[in-house]
Amino acid sequence: MNTSTSLFASYRRLVSTISLIATSQYPEQSRRGLPNEATTKNRPRNSTLFAFLISTCLLLATGVGSVSAINYYSGGNNAPNLLTSWWTNQDGTGTHPANFTTKGNVFIIQNGHTMTTTNTWTVSGKGSTIQINTGGTLVASNAVAATIMTVASGGTYQHNQDGGTIPTATWDPASNCNVTGMTATSPSGLAQTFGNFTWNCSSQTGTVATTGNIIVNGNFNLTAGTFTLNNATSYTLTIAGNYTQTGGVFDFNAGTSGSYAVESALFHLSVS
Repeated sequence: MNTSTSLFASYRRLVSTISLIATSQYPEQSRRGLPNEATTKNRPRNSTLFAFLISTCLLLATGVGSVSAINYYSGGNNAPNLLTSWWTNQDGTGTHPANFTTKGNVFIIQNGHTMTTTNTWTVSGKGSTIQINTGGTLVASNAVAATIMTVASGGTYQHNQDGGTIPTATWDPASNCNVTGMTATSPSGLAQTFGNFTWNCSSQTGTVATTGNIIVNGNFNLTAGTFTLNNATSYTLTIAGNYTQTGGVFDFNAGTSGSYAVESALFHLSVS
């Protein structure tokens, strides 16, 4: 039975049920207790009409034509912006999504899979989600946007582009956000709460432009490039874990005004 046939059958059952309830509420008697021929003849029709109207309202309210959300799983180290990279089964079988715009669908990058964009990837369906599981990696060499994005413990988002925007996400404290692609243009989206955060931009020439306070619930790692906290504006960097610097430069304030604050459980500096 296809979806439309099943919905129609459910609708007919709903009409029938409400019709029976409506009929039972009004016994076929006049106010004097005697059968009323006109009332008896019209009651079934009125009850059915009443049931039809109520059923239609209920079905419209709940979305009679809606399609259930579907989970799609990565099939390997493929480009996430391609529909053929996604499957309804975790073992790389089943069917592909028709688009990235259907509401409620979830695109799950599985453990052991590194998916690298080859073009812009936008998951725009209402309530649709990009989900990076433990051991899964999304390398954003192009713009990535999603209505909802979650990164699990041990999951990794790598921002491998100059400029662009780090998607606003729900980051597990043990998740990873690695910025590796900045050269001349700072990425936006830095003012949010991360898990572990790593700045590793060896070809960087431009200045980081933070636009708000940054919270790192895991560890902050600086390995290459220059991370600038403030540029004539007062922002704070709060680190729940450790600050570790093995290379690069941490610039507290590139501007001529503003204040700064860095809080961390423990600082590790390695100088060679």
